[in-house]
Amino acid sequence: MIERAYHDSLIMNVTLSQLRAFERIVRLGSFHAAARDLHLSQPSVSQRIRELEGVLQTPLFVRRGPRVSLTLKRVTLQYEFNFFELIPS
Repeated sequence: MIERAYHDSLIMNVTLSQLRAFERIVRLGSFHAAARDLHLSQPSVSQRIRELEGVLQTPLFVRRGPRVSLTLKRVTLQYEFNFFELIPS
């Protein structure tokens, strides 16, 4: 029961803009490409991901220059948020 309450509180603190940024980075492979696709600045996309990582208390990406790769937490997000169905491409 406590675990469910914790899970629900995490979901309540995640914003759609954070999930959109996450989804675009996953799909396009970089923060820069995601920012361009979302019509945002790259620092704005980075801030949204920092906030999402803060809420989830875990890094979501391994950053290597302009390219990023996903951590295992990405798989959990797919199941918990169903963001690929929630956010239109």
